[in-house]
Amino acid sequence: MQERDGPRFYERFDHLQQAQAEFERHGFFFSPVPREHTEGLVTGPLLHRLRTHIKKRGFARVAGHVAITFSGYGEDRREVYAIPEVRAYWRALDAQLPELPALLTALPALLYNGPGMQLMLLGDVDAVLHHPAAESYEAHVVQGPALIADAIARIHQAGRKYRLPESAVGRLVERFKQNAGAT
Repeated sequence: MQERDGPRFYERFDHLQQAQAEFERHGFFFSPVPREHTEGLVTGPLLHRLRTHIKKRGFARVAGHVAITFSGYGEDRREVYAIPEVRAYWRALDAQLPELPALLTALPALLYNGPGMQLMLLGDVDAVLHHPAAESYEAHVVQGPALIADAIARIHQAGRKYRLPESAVGRLVERFKQNAGAT
């Protein structure tokens, strides 16, 4: 196998940096978390990056436009919610960033669902229905309704904090609910 074959090729720093720049050109903020940070629960760099985006661009432009991924797990066959280090990292991040649910995006073309990750990484997945043809799955999260209610309250709180118009807050809530499977 050559260096550029397989998952490690796409997880190299230069490729992740290029992906970040491309996402930003389209108004999205791609934040890959290195495995070392995940396993060490080092949330500071990501928190700093997200808060810098908010400060420089304004919360209204960042809300609903953040994709957080975990690099270094390309050869791990487990789903993201089944990796204890990822769950611990997400829980630490969530505890430190009340605005997190308002920031997350869903990018169906890239099979990325931030609101779904919020539920799966904070709650307990007790059933999974796989859709191999669509390269997707549906997961039932035991605490799903409570986590969705908490996320909605936090989106409203962020909207008040950053003085977003109620219509913008409503759109963030609806997108979160839709992508979390609540509608």
